[in-house]
Amino acid sequence: MKTGSRPRSRSNPSRSRSRAAPAISAAALELSVQFSGAPVAFSFVLETAPIDSDGLYVGQGAAVAVADSNNFVIQRREIPDSHNFARLKFTALANNVNAVGSISPL
Repeated sequence: MKTGSRPRSRSNPSRSRSRAAPAISAAALELSVQFSGAPVAFSFVLETAPIDSDGLYVGQGAAVAVADSNNFVIQRREIPDSHNFARLKFTALANNVNAVGSISPL
């Protein structure tokens, strides 16, 4: 180091940052969706990403398009360990029903 020069300050990697979506830390997830009525035709995919950025989310497995007789869907999916964020993305919903979804680590 030259005489009189100051060392560069380094950012603290342990300092937490605000994130838009909750992080996940499991390699297996359970996803569930409850519809308020018969959804008729619908499709959604589980997407995961290493960081919370729209361009980095990728689909995990086949799209889900079948609900049981109680208008409920539950599935288990394996995801890469490096993916810390997950979301359910509806790609089709033919009629006007409400849906409540959840993603839980197993």
